[in-house]
Amino acid sequence: MRIHPLVHALHALPLLLGATTTLGAQSPASVAPPAQIHVATGDARSYFTNAWWIETAEGLVLIDAMCLRSDVDRLIATLRKTGKPLAAVFITHPHADHFGGLTQLKEAFPKARIIATSATAGAMQGVHDQALQPGGWLAALGAEYERRLQRPDSLVASGSTLRIAGLTYTVRDYGPAEAENNSVVYLHELSALFTGDLTVAGGAYFIGEQHSRLAQLALPKLLVDFPGAVTSYSGHFAPMPLAAVVQENTEQVRFFRLAAAAEFADSSSLTPSGVLNAAAMRRLTRTYAAFLRGRNTYGMGAVAVAQMNASGVVAEMRDAAAQVRVRPIHQQVRAGLRPLRYLLGRWRGTQFAADTSATATTASAPRALDIISEFVPVLGGAAYEGRMTASGYRFVLTLSYDVAQQRYRVAALDDVSGLLDIFEGILGDDGSLVVDNVRPGTFYANPSGVRVHTRLTFAPAAPDLFRLDVAESVDGGTTWRTVTQYQASQRLVP
Repeated sequence: MRIHPLVHALHALPLLLGATTTLGAQSPASVAPPAQIHVATGDARSYFTNAWWIETAEGLVLIDAMCLRSDVDRLIATLRKTGKPLAAVFITHPHADHFGGLTQLKEAFPKARIIATSATAGAMQGVHDQALQPGGWLAALGAEYERRLQRPDSLVASGSTLRIAGLTYTVRDYGPAEAENNSVVYLHELSALFTGDLTVAGGAYFIGEQHSRLAQLALPKLLVDFPGAVTSYSGHFAPMPLAAVVQENTEQVRFFRLAAAAEFADSSSLTPSGVLNAAAMRRLTRTYAAFLRGRNTYGMGAVAVAQMNASGVVAEMRDAAAQVRVRPIHQQVRAGLRPLRYLLGRWRGTQFAADTSATATTASAPRALDIISEFVPVLGGAAYEGRMTASGYRFVLTLSYDVAQQRYRVAALDDVSGLLDIFEGILGDDGSLVVDNVRPGTFYANPSGVRVHTRLTFAPAAPDLFRLDVAESVDGGTTWRTVTQYQASQRLVP
C-alpha cells in the first residue's frame, strides 16, 4: 500500500507486533489440493503485507515480494527449507510493500521468473523513487528497505494464462483502483484468486490515490470474471470468500464517496474556489474514522487512514464532473440535517437524573451514568445514526428529515425494553431539535398502567458539545417533566 506523508512518523513508534514473519498454510478444505497455499506476513512497519506462496511437487510460486529486508530473508529461508525451486514471482500492483523484496529474491533464486503486466511494471520505478525522497516513507525504513529496484523480467498481457510448477495461473488487469494499476492472479486448480490490494478482507479500503470511482467499477467485475465459490487471498489480512469481500469493499468505497458528495453538495462546506473548507474536511475525516473503527487499519489507526482517504477522495472529486450526483431531494434532506451537525462525533458524557422526586415515572433512573456516545452520517449523509453505550446499557438512535412534511423523525431502540420508539418534531429557534412520541403513539405504560409519552431535546452546548434532555408526560403531552439529562463533556478521537 502506498503511504501518504502523514504517516511517516509512525515508523518511529514501537511495533504493534513482533518483527517475525508469520508463516502458515491455507488451503480450501472442500477438495484434496494438488498444492498448498502458504502465507508470509510482515509486521506493522510494512502494514502486515502478505506474500502468498504456492507449493507443489514441482516447485514454488510466490505472489508478491514483501518489503522489509528482514522479512524477505526469513521468507527466503523458509522457501529454501522446502528443497524445491522457486519458479516464479507474480507482482500484483506497484506498491513498494509488495515489490520491495524482489532484488533479494532474484539474488537468492536467479532462475525464478518475475511476472507482471506492463501497467504494473511500468509504475514501479516512480513509486520506488518517490518514496525514497527525503521524508519519504521508504527512506524512513533505513537499511530495512533495499534501495536497488529489481524490475519484472517477464511481462505478460492481461488475460494471459500460464502453466507454472504444475498449476495453471491467469493474470488479469483491472486498472487504477487501490493502486495505479491492480492485477489479480487466478489459480484454477484451487479456485484461489490472489487479488493484491484490489480487495482487503476485514480492513480499511485505501482510496488515497484518487481512484475511488474506478475502484467502485472494478470490484464488481471480479464476480463476473471469477464466478462461483472462489476464495480471495488479499495483499493484507486473511482469506475470504470473493463475493463477501467484494460486497464489503464496494460498500466501503460507496460510503466514502457519498459522504464526500454530501459535503460538496452543501454550499456551507465550500470555499469560494469550490473546495472543501477546513471545517468540512475535519467533519469528513471524523466521519471516515468513525466508519473505520473495528476494521484493521494496517497498524496506523483509524484517524490516519481516514485522513489519507479524505484527502484522496476530495482531490478526486474537486472536478465537478467527477462528483457523485446528488439528487435534488437528497440535497433537501441534507440541508434539513445540516443544523444537527453539532451531534456528529464520538463523545464521553454523563447521564444523570434531572427529577429525583418520588413521582418521577422513569423506573430506576440512574443518578449518574458514564456513557460513550457516537453519531455518524449513514447512507451517505441521508440520516444520522447515534449509539450510546454504558455498562450494561445500549441505545441506538436514527435521526432523519422528512422533506414532504418538513418534520424530523427519531427512531430509538434500547437493549432493555426492545421498544422501537418513534419521535417527531421540529427545530427550535436556538438550534435545538425537539421531538416527542405523542403523534406516533409509541408510549409505554408505567407500573400503574398510565400511558407515558416521551420527549427528546437535542441541544448544542458550548464549547463544541451537546446535551440530550429526556422528558415525560402522563397527560398526552400537555405538560412535561424532565427526568434525565445527558451532557457530552469531551469529544473523543475515534
